[in-house]
Amino acid sequence: MKDKITVWILHAGIGHKSPYFSNLIETWQADKNYNLIVDPNFPQGIAPKNGFIYFNRLKRFYSSDNIQSIHEFLNNIEKLKRNGWKIIFTLHNFMPIDRNTNDNDIYLMEKFLDFADIVFTLSKSMQQSLLTNFNIKAVCHGIGRNILKDTNSKITLPKFSKDSVVFSFVGNISEYKMINEIIDAFMSLKNENCYLIIAGPENQTYKPKIPKSSRIIYLNTFIGQKDWSKISKVTTAFLNTYDVNRNCFKYGFFPSNCVEISFRKKFCIVPNCSEIKELLPSGYYCSYNKPEDLKNALLYVINNREKILSLEKTYPLYDHDWIKTVKIIKTHIESYSHD
Repeated sequence: MKDKITVWILHAGIGHKSPYFSNLIETWQADKNYNLIVDPNFPQGIAPKNGFIYFNRLKRFYSSDNIQSIHEFLNNIEKLKRNGWKIIFTLHNFMPIDRNTNDNDIYLMEKFLDFADIVFTLSKSMQQSLLTNFNIKAVCHGIGRNILKDTNSKITLPKFSKDSVVFSFVGNISEYKMINEIIDAFMSLKNENCYLIIAGPENQTYKPKIPKSSRIIYLNTFIGQKDWSKISKVTTAFLNTYDVNRNCFKYGFFPSNCVEISFRKKFCIVPNCSEIKELLPSGYYCSYNKPEDLKNALLYVINNREKILSLEKTYPLYDHDWIKTVKIIKTHIESYSHD
């Protein structure tokens, strides 16, 4: 009987439920050849024969403004490797997206990538960026649809008329998602039959300025599958906006909501970038280059409402599968463990 492969999964949704990890672990646990340990802390005094430590997000392990914390983190990685652990890494975003980034973040990324035995990405765009900017040959394993099962919220929506145009933003409420720019563009429309749904949990450091308006529906709560379904049924176009000019997005990012939006077969307003073009089918989104372009994107949806509604009937088949993702990860782990 061959030894099980141990995978120590470090980040498992600290502070909030992580759809990514919930689905990854649930799918992976079906394989009895693996011993999955889900723990946010480094292993202490454990060194299995086939042991992999699985990193995803690095930001909680160091401070951007404290080079000592970076050296301590890298020293810990070096010690784990000396003890026999192999390092695998799925890159979600190159840099922390909820704090100021600087040269220390780039330094940390470069040094950490040197320690990594296998590097995975969620998209081909990020895979190419790693090769171009860090000379790292990564493997794109993609991502499955985020099944958000654990919602207790009971959202209520107004009844919209059949000719209403409803824009919806669903996601974590953060500054880089351009919430205030969305609101400013929407309020400038002066169209009484247009509505804006903003749905998702606020973070501790950012509070959007929501004007009192019967045309804006603000839901400050976690949005689960039933909620997504309710919102999708009334939505004309989703807003998946990002300020891609921020320093943290210099090397790329992964806009995870594209996965859910493509499953819902909905038209979307998005930034003009390669990451979006890879994840959403051409012709089923409207892109912007600058924040001031958002108003024109909203107007495009209003003026092409019937065309956009008909596009839903021809939306390409959804192609994001957790079984496929986990299979790619396991194939490379098993290949590496046999070397």
